[in-house]
Amino acid sequence: MPPIEEIEMVLGSWAPSGLSTAEAHQIRADLERVAYMDRYARALGKGGLVLGGGYVINFLALAGRGEPPRFTFDVDTATERPTSKAGALRAIAAVNRMLVERGLATSIEVGDRRIYFGLLEHDVERDVLPFLLPLRAPIVTRWSGIPLWRFLARRGIELPYRHIEELRSIALEVLGVDEPKVDYLRVGVSINLAPPIAQMHGLPISEISWQLSKKLGEKLVKPLVEGRAAVEAHDMAKAMMDLRAVEYYGLYEPADCAVVERAVGEAARLAAHFWSSHHYILVRRRYSTPVEVAAKVLTSLKKALNC
Repeated sequence: MPPIEEIEMVLGSWAPSGLSTAEAHQIRADLERVAYMDRYARALGKGGLVLGGGYVINFLALAGRGEPPRFTFDVDTATERPTSKAGALRAIAAVNRMLVERGLATSIEVGDRRIYFGLLEHDVERDVLPFLLPLRAPIVTRWSGIPLWRFLARRGIELPYRHIEELRSIALEVLGVDEPKVDYLRVGVSINLAPPIAQMHGLPISEISWQLSKKLGEKLVKPLVEGRAAVEAHDMAKAMMDLRAVEYYGLYEPADCAVVERAVGEAARLAAHFWSSHHYILVRRRYSTPVEVAAKVLTSLKKALNC
């Protein structure tokens, strides 16, 4: 589990003052998950998967340029070349061995049962798309998720009250909280993208400009053109926030300037509905409104597209 000192250090670098008690607590919970994502991203990259999506754009690319990241809680990856879900699962088995070796995955015995934490498992309930393998890993957390004993109860293990009290005491001493929780870290593996690959902070990533072109086309322009903006409002808002990176990395592919301008304007309007969400708590410390973000993004897009 990421130490509290590490979380507080990151918190101080992004939000040194002026936070309410509720905001500070929320950011700590979010940063704990991001700290887990950092650790899993390194294992996934070492395991042969290519990292991409909101985590890479926000916490590797934008944060590295001094731009406040939006919070995202999934790690998106892709195989280097098209494969089957069975082939991707074989790669994940190797990643799981690495997680055990690095101390990120472990197990406990409760009675005659062994419960695993930290291992990536096939998320069968969410497996609905032929091109995406969804995974999840139950992780022990301080501030998000459900209490550990409720997690165990859902698996048919009811702890006596005295054992819960013992756990509370141990958790307070070791973790700094008296109610340890369990949450899911989610990982998506795209199995047919074959993205152009680059390196960032020693990790294999999908080329940033390629990712930004995909976000612009698939998450911003396409919903507008196909009349699905209302249904995909939050995806459009998140894509607009991520397109701040165009200023630094450019675009991989051309796009229609007039349609792009309409899409950015619509995304700014829709983003107002989500602006108060904790996903944007750090972004709000730099930008006063989504319209201000949109203006920056549109300027960068016009320059990249020679509009």
